[in-house]
Amino acid sequence: DKIIENASSFIEAGGNANWIYLIFKHNEHQVEEAKTLSKELGFRQFIEKVSRRFDPIRYPTILPPVGEKYI
Repeated sequence: DKIIENASSFIEAGGNANWIYLIFKHNEHQVEEAKTLSKELGFRQFIEKVSRRFDPIRYPTILPPVGEKYI
């Protein structure tokens, strides 16, 4: 809530804000929701970036978060 509040204040004061959305397996279903919210709030751009952090080929020892705690 605080991040949205601060972003809204920044945009309302004339700031140009870009939302860079990092896509992970655990949040890929929320891209459209975030894009819609970014338009509603007045972000200048919505940029989607696919994270490679949990790529099992490049990083076989790093596992993605699991469980409701991270959803």
